[in-house]
Parts: sequence; structure tokens; C-alpha cells
Amino acid sequence: MPRHPALSVLFAAAIAATLLTTPTLAARDLTPRPARLHVAWLDGRTLEQAMATGAELLDRFPDAVLVANEASLARLRAAGFRIDGPIALPAHGMITLLRSEGHGQATLDASQVARVGAQVLWRGGDDWLIASEGTLPESEGLLPHHRKVLRERSLRKRTEITTVERSPGGPTLNVTSFSPVVQQMVDQVSGPTLIQMIGQLAGKFSVNVGGVPTSFVTRSTPTALCDKAEQYVFERFQAMGYADVAYDPFTFSSVSARNVVATKPGDETPNRVVILGAHLDSTSPVASTNAPGANDNASGTAGLLMIAEILKNYSFKNTIKFIAFTGEEQGLFGSEHYADAAAARGDSIVGVVIFDMIGWRNLNHKIDIEGESAWLPLMNVMNDACAQYTTLAADLVLFSFGSDHVPFQDNNFPAFLAIEDEYEDFPCYHQTCDTTGWNQTAIQSDVVRAGLATIAHVAVPRVFLFSHTPLENTANTTGPYEVVTSLTTSGALVPDSLLLHWSNGGPEVAQVMTAISPPGNYHAFIPGQPSGTTVRYWMSARDDANRLAVSPDGAPAVVHQFLVSSRTTLLAEGFETGATGWTSGGTGNDWQVAAPAGLAEDPTAAFAGAMIAGTDITGLGANLGRYEPFTNSWFESPAVDCSQATDVQLSFMRKLATDKSDGGTWDAALVWVNGTLVWSNPATTPLIDANWTAQSFNVGSIADGNPSVKVRFGMRSNATVHYGGWNLDEVKLTAYTPLLTGVEDAAPSRGVVLHTSMPNPAHAGATLRFELPSRATVGLAIYDVRGRLVRSLVRGARDAGAHEVRWDGRDGAGALAATGVYFYRLETLGQVRARRLVLIQ
Repeated sequence: MPRHPALSVLFAAAIAATLLTTPTLAARDLTPRPARLHVAWLDGRTLEQAMATGAELLDRFPDAVLVANEASLARLRAAGFRIDGPIALPAHGMITLLRSEGHGQATLDASQVARVGAQVLWRGGDDWLIASEGTLPESEGLLPHHRKVLRERSLRKRTEITTVERSPGGPTLNVTSFSPVVQQMVDQVSGPTLIQMIGQLAGKFSVNVGGVPTSFVTRSTPTALCDKAEQYVFERFQAMGYADVAYDPFTFSSVSARNVVATKPGDETPNRVVILGAHLDSTSPVASTNAPGANDNASGTAGLLMIAEILKNYSFKNTIKFIAFTGEEQGLFGSEHYADAAAARGDSIVGVVIFDMIGWRNLNHKIDIEGESAWLPLMNVMNDACAQYTTLAADLVLFSFGSDHVPFQDNNFPAFLAIEDEYEDFPCYHQTCDTTGWNQTAIQSDVVRAGLATIAHVAVPRVFLFSHTPLENTANTTGPYEVVTSLTTSGALVPDSLLLHWSNGGPEVAQVMTAISPPGNYHAFIPGQPSGTTVRYWMSARDDANRLAVSPDGAPAVVHQFLVSSRTTLLAEGFETGATGWTSGGTGNDWQVAAPAGLAEDPTAAFAGAMIAGTDITGLGANLGRYEPFTNSWFESPAVDCSQATDVQLSFMRKLATDKSDGGTWDAALVWVNGTLVWSNPATTPLIDANWTAQSFNVGSIADGNPSVKVRFGMRSNATVHYGGWNLDEVKLTAYTPLLTGVEDAAPSRGVVLHTSMPNPAHAGATLRFELPSRATVGLAIYDVRGRLVRSLVRGARDAGAHEVRWDGRDGAGALAATGVYFYRLETLGQVRARRLVLIQ
């Protein structure tokens, strides 16, 4: 990116072909071109203050403005502005504004300009005006500096915006009130997927463009590979389902280039437009052959594409345009073309967010939100989004230059830039070493989350959203089972359209849900079911804009479900006949099964019966009822088969006395299930039970569907201060069984076949295969052993025959699913098929 603090207004030079690393760029004439300019220094004042004098401003640096007529010059002089000039301008060629600071590079000098055949017209500190025959070349001496081409039209006067609504948050602050649906959107941002997308754009991974494998070793605008990159983004937008995707062609210095624009029309005020943009092009000293541009700016383009992918599934009052700009590195040509044309058309652009260099940090997890004071309300939305949805710090910077927000600002469109705070320190700025190794998931994904929330808020979501806590498994066969949901909508609900659909394996029943208190809540009842029944249900509603909302997402191919069944006891140990199958070991092992002796803090009687298990119940060691110094001992159950169990609960009675754990350095009482720690005593205070105390845990995430589950109790200690330790009674594992109905054991009927996954167990995902006797609507999804949806894989019509789907071991948000047992379920032709697979990450 040509950048801020670097203003590069380059009317760039076509230079000797031997010095150029890109095709020669022909001259671009400005019409009309003023004969001379003056520079008025801001000296701490704002651009708006300069405009308030009534002066007509042609262009600006971050710290100065350019004036082309005497009346405007007189107004600025009268207001006390410091003036340089006059500066004579050539009649033809290009004039570039360039700013020479940042990125640890040497300061620009006139000899570097002369070496490429250009002429210095004026220099003031870090600001330069340079004349050239065409665009300035992408050469080593000029690349570190930020550039833009002198405007052909005067800057438009800023109009302070009032179109971005925020809600009162205190006596002096406004805090943005985001719609509840924004959190759902933000939760879909996947850091690993963003990093993969950057790799695809920066040439690390090959991609298909028009069906041809392509690697983007450069995306420099004058190259054929940039044309391919434009096509790639165009095809990505189309694949997302956007109906309105278009190229926006423009030329500069005989180079033909294209912006790529995808439009999501608003359904209430489509004339009001919100823009998310990022420049697609890249540069380096050898830009024609090697300019990966991973951080600058595949990072911004990847963020643009991910937000477009997420927002395609939502509706908004205002129109959203997703724009990948090109020609940015040569002087903001693509964004200037689009912004100037939008202004000429009279477009109502209510907000522009630009991503540029959002994937790298050194010390600070922080971004700059760069704009102008007239548009602080828009910038504050982004600032609030950082605070609400991320851990990012943010600076509001009223200093704009060198990226694609500037042409929109120059046309009086509210715009800001989101950029990593330390961009000036990025070691590979505009270099061939700007590869994917620099990109960092945390800052990249947080900037995308905040930008997504900002775009969604300004576009105004048309909210139509269920919020429902799925019913748990139950032993209640009498019923009824109350299904309660809230429904948030920005429109009106069509009468009697809110329906609960449920089935117990027979025909599906649909019934109207009725309103309850508080407002926005609804309920309906499913009648009682016999033990062993799996009840599946989903909800639907329609609003006055004819939008359909469902719960869960993807219904009816994906549904909620619960099991009606009595809890089954899988392990019940009261130690009355010893501890069959239990084992103990470790350092200082003093575990035993015995009648309580009341030593130290131990109980005088069992909770039930006569026997208990514990550490040093009868005075085995020198501590007489207390655990030993430097002990590291354990007591473990036999393996319990939970392969047909769901919602496994571990419960026991304890009388425990132990010193504080201090993070495990003092004394620790521990409970594990299959090696996973599920409980430990407090870190800061001793734990001494006065009486027998009940303790229970849901260990379904570890034990559900697992054929071998072991419970282990542990005791660790240091040298001093020892207590009575563990005393245990009535240790139980209980669960609902069977685990899941519909698991295929025999050959299915009617030609619907769901094959065993390959491989199983799966280490990095699995291939799922199924066969259909005829074309049908198919739902294929992954569930955990508690029946919770992990990921929907297929939803839609499929032809007759064999089909193959790859599950990559990730959930719907792109995160790695935990090691454990899962089920893949196929629903089609009125049938349900399900099989079990084991995932090992």
C-alpha cells in the first residue's frame, strides 16, 4: 500500500525501459491542469479548519493542503496559514504527491528521483511534489514511500455525518448498540481459514482460476497474473452465491485494470450503500515477477472475502458492496476511479471501511482507525466493535494518506482505514519477503471480526433470529416437554407462521407456537413419549418481508433432538465388598478400603454402609490418618463401557481435607476421567469438609460413546502441612442409553446406503460415502455423542448414485473438533441413517 504517514501523490514518471520493472506506462494528462500551486501548512490544524475558511483545496498531504487559485490562497493567508510557493507545474505528464517516512527505509533524496527520469517540483520536510512522464516506477528507491496522484478535481467539503446511530452509554460517552445477530456473525470468523486464504492469494497454495491451476507469485496491477487474481476474486464471489458480481474497468498510463465488485442489495433502503474494500494488487522491486504481498495486502483481501462469505446469509436494510481494488500501489487509481464515478452518479454512500495490512504485529495487539474528524461517528463504531468483540486496542488517527480510503474521503464519502498499528515497522513492506510466514492469526481474525461488526451495524441487519436452548435428555415419559424460544425480528411476524415441527420416528407434526411473557418469547409442547424414544424437532417462522427463519440453522436437514430414557447406572461402587477391579499406585501410596477410623479429619462413619475408600484410613503411615509428605498417588476404577451412553455423569460422596494447591506446588486433590483433569481443590485456601459432601460432574464430552472409561482420584503433597486427604463413598457413573437411534447395523432398505467412514479412526478428517436410489434432498451432518450439531456437510438435492463427502475434522466455525466419538447422520427419502466414527486430533 502507498501509505500514511506517507503521502505519495505521484504523477508518476514513465522512465527508461531499462529502469522499469513493470511495463512502460504512458502519460496521463490532467485537464484542466493549473499552471501553479501553493502549499498551505496545517501546523496542527485540521483539514476541516482549512476548508472552513472557504478556500477551494485541490489536494492534501497529511500536514498540508494544495491550493490552485488566488482567491483561496488569500483566504488561507488571512486565516494565518503558513504558505509555500508558487510551484510551477508542467503542462503534461503526472504529478505525484509523495511522502518519505516509515518502514525503516532511508530518507528519499532528489538523486533517487532524478535516476528514474522524474523531476522534484517542491519539497517540504517529508512531503514531495514530483513530475514525471507517466506513473512512477516500482523501483527500490521509491517503493518505501507513500504516493498518490494529484487530483483532477478539488476536494469536496466534508459534511459531518449523522447517519450512523449509536445509543447512549453514559453521561459523556456513546457506545454502539450492536444487534444481537452481530455476535452470531462474528463467531463465524475463522483464523485458520483466513491464514489459508492469504496463502492462496500470496502464491503459497495453488488455486483454480477458470478451471486452471494458478499460483499468484505476483499480483502487480500491470501483470497478467493480476488479471487472473481479479478473475479469481470474481469467481469466489460467484461461488458464494452473489448474483450481482461485476468488473469495474479503468485505465491509467495505458494499463488496463479492473476493480471487482460484489453487491448485496438492501431490502429496505437499497439506495444507501455501505462499502467494504481492500486492494488486491501487490508490489516489490521486481513486481512483474515476484510480489507475493501476503500482508500488503492479501491479508486485507482475505478479510474482505471472509466477511462476504459470512454476510451472504443475512439480510440488511442498506446495500453492501464488497470491492477488491487494483492500481493502489501505483497511486490509488482503482479506488479513485470508483469514488469519482460514485460521486458523479450521486451515490448515497453512508460508510466505507478499507482493510490494508491487517495481518502482522510485533509488540502491540492494536490497530489504527484512520479517518477524519467529520466522520468520527463511523470510526467510533469500529472502535466499539474492537472493544466488544475482540481484544484489540485501537487508536483513532485523524491523519489520512496513502490507501484506498483517501479517494472516498476526497469525494466527501465517510471512510476510514483499518491498519495494523505497527505497519511502519513491518520488515518486508513492498519487498519480495512479504510472504505468509509473517501473518499472525490473532490480529488478522480480530480485525476481521471488528470490521464485520462495523459493516453489519452500518448496513443495519434485518434481524430474524431464533434463540433456543435445546431440550436435554430426560427420564420423564409422562411429558409434556415444553419447547421455549425467543424470536427477534426487525419486521412483523406473519400470523401463525411460527411453528414447532417434531417427530418420534413417525410422521412429522407441526403446531403453532404461542406467545408467552416476556415479549418476544414463544412456546409449544411435545406430548410424553415412551422410554427409548428419540424425539427430533425444529422450528420455523416467516416475517412480513417473506424471510424464513429456522432453528437450528440448516433445518429441516439438521434438527434438535433429545432422548427419553431412564438414566442407567454404569458404575456403582460403595466399597462394601472391597474394590473389585480398582487399582492404586504412585509415590507414597496409602490408598485403602476400610471402615472409617475417625483419624485426623477423616469421618467416623461411612456415608452408606460400613466401608469407604481413601488415603490412610486406618493409620498406615507415620502421619496417622494424614497423607504422606511428597506423595503422588492415585486410585483408579476399572474400565466402564460407555459406548452406548450419552450425557454421562460422574458422582460421588466425599469427605476431603487438604491444604491449598497453590497451582499444584502445595497439596492437590485431583479427579481425572481417561486422563483428563475434571476437578482440583482450590489454589488459595485449604479445603476441609465438615461432613460428607456430594460432588458431581457431567463428563459426557470425555465419556459419551467411549467403550473404555476410567475414573482416577489423585493426591499430591509437598513437605509440610498435611491433612486427612480423600474419603470416598458411593462412586457412580450414570447415563442415558441407548446413545443414538438410527445407527445402521444391517443392510438398509430402499437403496439408501450410508457406508463406514474411511478411515476410522480418523486422524485428520474422514471421507463419508453414501448412495441414493433416486434424486433426492439430502441432509448429512456431524453430531457429537450428546446429539449436538457439530457441522452440516450437505444440504440440498443430489442425483441418484454414489456420493463422497470429506469432513476435515472441523466444526461449523472452522475450529478443530475435539478428539472423541462422533456420529454422521444421513437424512433422505424419509429415512435416517447414522454411523459412528472416532476422531483423533
